Amino acid sequence: VVFDVLHHQLNHGGKEKDKDIKLILEKCFSTWSKDTGVPKIHFSTQRPDARYGVHADAVDINLLMEIYCEFINYDFDIMLETKDKEISVLRAMKVLEDAKKFMEK
Repeated sequence: VVFDVLHHQLNHGGKEKDKDIKLILEKCFSTWSKDTGVPKIHFSTQRPDARYGVHADAVDINLLMEIYCEFINYDFDIMLETKDKEISVLRAMKVLEDAKKFMEK
């Protein structure tokens, strides 16, 4: 099972309580155990100037940081879905590495 941030933002069932990604991730993570492996998150955001559902060219580093810092003590993998590929990956790795060092202090 994979939690997809953009798909959740686009189709969360219309219920206000189901818009909260943090609450949803807490529920998702609680269903995983060492036997089921590491939870996966597909991370992308809506491209502002495109039709509904089109991935943005680059990672939204602010939203990524918000999710990462909220769940820094959880073991999970983040798979970026962006058009600029390596540019976003390298940027995200640097920012998340810095955040982890900061949070450990």
